[in-house]
Amino acid sequence: MNTFNVQVVNASEFAAVELLSKSLKKGAAVRVVTFKETKMNKGTKNNRNELLGCVMERTTIGGWQVGTSYENSCNNAAERSGSDSQFNGKENWHTYFNDFFQVDKKTASKFYLQLQKSKKTGCSKDTDYFVNGKPATAEQEAYIKSWLPKSNKEQSSSQVEAGIDKEHERDYILIALSNIESVEQGDFTYRIEKQVEHTAEVER
Repeated sequence: MNTFNVQVVNASEFAAVELLSKSLKKGAAVRVVTFKETKMNKGTKNNRNELLGCVMERTTIGGWQVGTSYENSCNNAAERSGSDSQFNGKENWHTYFNDFFQVDKKTASKFYLQLQKSKKTGCSKDTDYFVNGKPATAEQEAYIKSWLPKSNKEQSSSQVEAGIDKEHERDYILIALSNIESVEQGDFTYRIEKQVEHTAEVER
């Protein structure tokens, strides 16, 4: 089997979407690496986040599946949960583009790779932080994590209405193509070269 090692520099999102859509296998697991600024709370006037705007993160996501239909998966999950109701997703800010990608409704120009969680492939998610372009120290990482927004994830109301129980709940995430550094599936590799750098001078 041939090995593909694709280097993409300053490619338009549409060209990248076309390449990935033709190269990835539906229903198979991928390894995705993202690189973006870390979203943190600002704090208050008397308790400010000293590293706000200075932190980047590289996250490696493994085992999640691409090219799956969220609607079909939810209908199957409803059936496994003993429900005869149909899944009806609620109106959202994004919409279907193809089996791999969603696109924003406002401009129809920002693409998001859709990944669905699978218990069979051992899903994982690991994040490394960088402060002003340098790997975060243990002290800095603890400080960063103390400012991360709290997650209060609840089961999707649409899935609850379809009769899907917690055991069979389907999870998916959307990853902005602009934040993706690499995608790997089998012998296929898509990569965008990105630098770990930051212009801010604040350090802790």
